[in-house]
Amino acid sequence: MTEAAEWNDENTKIICELYAEQVRAGNRPSTHLNSIGYSQVALKFQQRTHLLYTKRQLKNKWDKLRNEYTIWKKLLIRGSGLGWDSTKGTIAADENWWNKTNTELPGAKKFRKAGMKNLDHLRVMFDDIASNGVDHTPVPATSSPSTLESPVNVANLDGLDNDMEDNDDTQLEEESPLNRNKKRPRHANNANKNKSSRTEIALLMQAQLKGMADLAEKAQATFENFTSLVGSLGSSIQYVMTLVQECGARSGSDEHFIATELFVSREQREMFLTLSTAEERLEWLRRKYKAKYGA
Repeated sequence: MTEAAEWNDENTKIICELYAEQVRAGNRPSTHLNSIGYSQVALKFQQRTHLLYTKRQLKNKWDKLRNEYTIWKKLLIRGSGLGWDSTKGTIAADENWWNKTNTELPGAKKFRKAGMKNLDHLRVMFDDIASNGVDHTPVPATSSPSTLESPVNVANLDGLDNDMEDNDDTQLEEESPLNRNKKRPRHANNANKNKSSRTEIALLMQAQLKGMADLAEKAQATFENFTSLVGSLGSSIQYVMTLVQECGARSGSDEHFIATELFVSREQREMFLTLSTAEERLEWLRRKYKAKYGA
């Protein structure tokens, strides 16, 4: 039986660093690391901690970190109008607010006494993956509307219709008073049944193709809308000012003051977001303040 993994603060910091390293190395093709990535993480983690963990244990830790990071980002949005406890690195709110938020966002209360740690590494690991738990993989080309409505399929359906029209001319007799009472030949009845069956198949195929095309359209629209939403959120003033506080620029400080001036500009916010660590962001704000006020 595999022993439970030991995840104290130091081990968690190390594993986040190693995960981020493998993401930068291109070993996270979708939502998780590939086999090479996990192997490298396991090897380097053992070298630094003398603990050897399996791929399953490493994947479980990845999933847990992703879930906690998702909750943290949603929590920041919910508490954007509240104060900030710079000592604890989390939102300053009363017991009632935390209880209500934890009911609506299970797991949020975990961050009441301390904020999310290792944020710089977690952003590398997860920020370009769906923050709401949904993986935004583009719709495969084989199910796009343009492919589903290809000329080949239409031609095949048209061919069925043409065959049926030809059969109408060759197999059906004009009814007259002389043959009205005659028994219809068996082959004519069979032909009618075959024609009816082919008509039903053609209609069914058309309906299925249309349904698949509509579904692909809706999926693509949903993906584009969410991408637009995430893009606007990522550079919003509230979100960037939260990062300002996280990097150590407390309210009332020179760094916080210059941030309030700079970040009314979208270009300045986007430039700030390109900095990967809290230390880089704080130093950038200090230089901006000195450049403008010479202090």
